[in-house]
Amino acid sequence: MTFSSYPKGDSLFFGDKFPLDHKIFDYNAKYLDTKIIENVPMYRIGVEHDSIIYASLHIEHCELSFNNTSEFELQGHYPTFPYIPAYQESTFDNYIAQCLEIIKKYPDSRYLIECVAENWTAFRTKESLQKIFAAFSKKTQQSEFGKIIDNYLKYYFTFSNMKLPDCKNGNIEFLIQDSTKMNLIVFSASWCVPCRKEIPLLKEVYNDLKDKLEITYISMDEEKTADNWRKQMKEDSIPWRSLMAEYDIKPVRAKYNPNGAIPFSLLVYPNRTVEIIDIRQADQKVKLYSLCKGLRE
Repeated sequence: MTFSSYPKGDSLFFGDKFPLDHKIFDYNAKYLDTKIIENVPMYRIGVEHDSIIYASLHIEHCELSFNNTSEFELQGHYPTFPYIPAYQESTFDNYIAQCLEIIKKYPDSRYLIECVAENWTAFRTKESLQKIFAAFSKKTQQSEFGKIIDNYLKYYFTFSNMKLPDCKNGNIEFLIQDSTKMNLIVFSASWCVPCRKEIPLLKEVYNDLKDKLEITYISMDEEKTADNWRKQMKEDSIPWRSLMAEYDIKPVRAKYNPNGAIPFSLLVYPNRTVEIIDIRQADQKVKLYSLCKGLRE
């Protein structure tokens, strides 16, 4: 099932799941129409060989009226939470303030805390995530999703070093070798188009800040594409270190990048404090330069 909401007359898709809730809600739906579309390509998974099949698609349209109290309605009003479209025209502080305003209206919401647990990296720093978490009621903080967030607050934002093989020579090295500098740990892969587009920006940062900033690539390529990564490092003349998660992708992802999205970067301070950063965003790039300038002083 998929759902659309119409706030102020604008259609807005908001997903294909009901909120996880032990309560049962009754809704009265007004039937609108049925459409049948023939020969729709669909991807069948789980059979001996995954395959494309063609079938008739039956689409039934109904209109639901919310009862103003349910998690289902909340999902309709905030379908992409914690990502807020207005944030694109705002500052990060204003973004956090907008999220807090929503949570404070619904501090017991299972839907909202599930969204935060699944997308907690949107809040970048431990301090921001703590503010968001504290806005929920005590009962919600102690829920299964609250415990997930609490676990990240306790263990994620202090960097724990590990060793991986170097891309060029296979030597086993720590992710962070010089803790007197700021360290930018960048998770990437040969098959990732946005990762390739980020390279010129990373080179600019490297050339400007290499005296006070260490950049380290972590390739998330599996064994079958690892050689593509090594080839890319040569072709693009990458001057910073590149380590391979080739045989350790699951533990690396679990420890440093639970959401699995790439490119993904961690900024590690000399005191081992961790901040999620995306230098493709202008404000975060400016912040990185400012932090490194402070080290020079």
